[in-house]
Amino acid sequence: MDLSTQAPAWYVAHIKPRQESRVLAHLRLRSGEIEPYSPRLEVVRRRWGRLATVLEPLFPNYLFLRMRLTPLTWTAARWSPGVRRLLSDGDLVAPVPDALVEAIRERASVLGFVRVGTALKLGQCVRVLGGPMAGLEGIFERHTSRASRVRVLMQILGHSTPVEVEEINLEAV
Repeated sequence: MDLSTQAPAWYVAHIKPRQESRVLAHLRLRSGEIEPYSPRLEVVRRRWGRLATVLEPLFPNYLFLRMRLTPLTWTAARWSPGVRRLLSDGDLVAPVPDALVEAIRERASVLGFVRVGTALKLGQCVRVLGGPMAGLEGIFERHTSRASRVRVLMQILGHSTPVEVEEINLEAV
């Protein structure tokens, strides 16, 4: 079978930990025949006591590579610094369905990364994990206009009182 006449397809490369950016840069500079893609996910993390929004790989330690599978492209992809291996099905490198990668790209196309919606639903019972209200339970009411803040109704002194807390400090009960 002549591999050089095949149409380009998506493949997956297993990458060493935290080397996605390095491999992306290397493949973009060194090989014009390989299109690397690493979808990113927006995540809120607590750093140095503050909340920070960061972009992390949607699939840590993996990259999508669109290429025509030839000995030259396989070698360039496989032996790029930071690449462990190309995922295979036995002896052959396994392609990923185009529809899967296109669905991810479509979801990320507006912002350039994937934004995950909240798992909290209106009226859901929640528990506060941190801050002065830690350990108390309430009912999720809504998101506020301030980023990462939500309004929770809590029973305080016999009254239902709306309280604003950071969404990262809540868990569903």
